[in-house]
Amino acid sequence: MERFIGAISLTILLVGLSALAQVQPQPEESLSKLISPTSKTLLAPAKTPADPPLSRADFAQLLVQTFQLRPLPQTNQAKVQDVPESYWAHSDIQIVLSRGMMSCDRQGKFYPNQSVPRTEALAILAKAQGKKPLPEATVKAILKRYPDAIQIPTADRSAIAMSLQAGVLSLDSGKIAPHTPMTRNAMARVLSVYAGNNKK
Repeated sequence: MERFIGAISLTILLVGLSALAQVQPQPEESLSKLISPTSKTLLAPAKTPADPPLSRADFAQLLVQTFQLRPLPQTNQAKVQDVPESYWAHSDIQIVLSRGMMSCDRQGKFYPNQSVPRTEALAILAKAQGKKPLPEATVKAILKRYPDAIQIPTADRSAIAMSLQAGVLSLDSGKIAPHTPMTRNAMARVLSVYAGNNKK
């Protein structure tokens, strides 16, 4: 198992971005599908040594292609003020919006180039997997050890607690740092650990 996770993590960090086919997923598919030949290319590193944050557009593309999502039938396209049809991730953004996985603000803006906070990214992944929220008592017991847990949005608390419980959230100096952008390397770790947990 360790060899599998290590090899996949390395592959994710080394291969380049490519265009991928989209296939309708089956409900019973586990998160191990996130580390598959058709999705491992989405987390390629930038040409610089730094670990760049994932933008909201990057994350929308990642969700669509790792979960192999297609547009919902008979769904009208959302009017997104800052994502024209010519935008490279327009179709992916429309899909995640139609499925309620991501959203626009009240002005209808998606902010595609804005980075995704890791608490939001983990909450969306949990929702995409159909994870049931942890009991509130369990959430409180897990989060009480972290003084900055108070900064976590209420809707994301269970997802962050699950991430801590599963060991997928890498902490900085014992802090959750909820507003820290989700980076490519961090996402590679999350997907690898989740995939390993689902295969046990």
